[in-house]
Amino acid sequence: MSPLPSLTFLHFDAGASPDREGSRAWVPMEKAWQTNDDLLKQTRLVKLAPVREMESWALADLDKVNQLAGCDVRRPDVFESDLLGDVERLTKPKRTLTEALRADSGRRRSRRKASECLPLLAERVRLDRLDRVPSFARWRADTVAALRELSFIR
Repeated sequence: MSPLPSLTFLHFDAGASPDREGSRAWVPMEKAWQTNDDLLKQTRLVKLAPVREMESWALADLDKVNQLAGCDVRRPDVFESDLLGDVERLTKPKRTLTEALRADSGRRRSRRKASECLPLLAERVRLDRLDRVPSFARWRADTVAALRELSFIR
């Protein structure tokens, strides 16, 4: 028998209504999880639910986005750039990130799709910037609590 993971993350985008999306994604998974055998109950299920989309988290560190774009992305030709200080208010974070990365269209790297840049931003984004995003802070706290419960950390 293979060992089971200690933590399992259920990712879903919370959209404009985290409670509604949670009832669609989280509640059914949690119920199904609870009906499994005792071995599965030893694995902690942790909710990973960015508000709107994961791209909102990528936009949390504007310094890193600006570096990747090659310019300051807080400009009128970037969709909802006026909301970049509160990324969970963005209505279409994928669009905002894509337009931000294309803001300096004279640069070759800025023509990449947002999805291509997400891994790079994930490696470089500063945790203190992400901690300002409520959905990230919630996920981090839930993960730490699960790790404590499993005695991985104190």
